[in-house]
Amino acid sequence: MALAWSSRTPSAPTATAGLDTATVDADQNLDAACATVAGVSARTDGKASLLLAFNGAVLAGLASVADPHLPPLPGP
Repeated sequence: MALAWSSRTPSAPTATAGLDTATVDADQNLDAACATVAGVSARTDGKASLLLAFNGAVLAGLASVADPHLPPLPGP
C-alpha cells in the first residue's frame, strides 16, 4: 500500500477532527488513490505524445523516400 503525504501538520485542525479512525483512513486512502491516478495519467499522456511524434517522423521519412511521381494534392 502506498503512503500518502499530506501538507497538514499534526497540530493543525483538520476537517476530520472528531471523526472515527475508519473515516480518517478512508480519507487518506482516497487521497492516495487520487495521487496514483494523477501519476498514471501523466505517464500515459507522455507516452501518447511520444507515440504521435514517432508516427509523424515515420510518415515524414516515408514521404521523403516515396516515388516522386505522386499525384499533386488538390489545392484551393
